[in-house]
Amino acid sequence: MTAPMIERIADRICGIQEGELPADVLEKAKLCVLDQLGIQLWAASLPKLAPVLALAESMADPEGSTVALLSHRVR
Repeated sequence: MTAPMIERIADRICGIQEGELPADVLEKAKLCVLDQLGIQLWAASLPKLAPVLALAESMADPEGSTVALLSHRVR
């Protein structure tokens, strides 16, 4: 059985070796990650997101994922 697409993408990304990507591609990737984090933190403070954060908070799980502005992991 073929692995789901997201797993194949994650495996490819995790398999990238230092120096495999051109410097300009690496720089753009860093900027994209920073941009995404900035948007995530900004959006997490919006009032309309409060119900979503409350729902996520009710799903606390130490094995789960980190959510911006929550002090614990959620499933």
